[in-house]
Amino acid sequence: MKRNEAVILAVLMGFSVACILSTSGGSALILQDESLPAHVYSNILAGLLIAVCAVRLAMMFVFRMAGPRPEDEPAPVFSPSALLIAICSIFYTIGITYIGFYISTFVCMFVLYLGFENWQKGKLRIGVIFSLGLCLIFYVSFYFLKIYLPDGLLF
Repeated sequence: MKRNEAVILAVLMGFSVACILSTSGGSALILQDESLPAHVYSNILAGLLIAVCAVRLAMMFVFRMAGPRPEDEPAPVFSPSALLIAICSIFYTIGITYIGFYISTFVCMFVLYLGFENWQKGKLRIGVIFSLGLCLIFYVSFYFLKIYLPDGLLF
């Protein structure tokens, strides 16, 4: 079993359980004309995350019981991709509050896309289209679900 992946899955499951427990008293967000309270949305998403992580852990355990596969090689504990994800996560968390959700989403998705494509200049246009498309999907989805995000400095 890949120990690093199992630890990350366990942490995600713990985070999801904490989210469910923290919203048991009510909603921290106020949605206008909401059909479901915000804590129900977060509980549904946390439940889905728990289910996905549990299935992945079970699959890892079953494959481990079947024996090691030749393509399973030890993964490095730290990689440049992990650093990129950590930096983007910190920026995204701070950026949502101060800069704005959509601008932070665009910047983080663009940087992550280019980082995973080895910073190739030829991928700039595709990265911009991907990031803008994702922001547009978020905007339309949040508009129809009537989820209003806090206003940031830009948008």
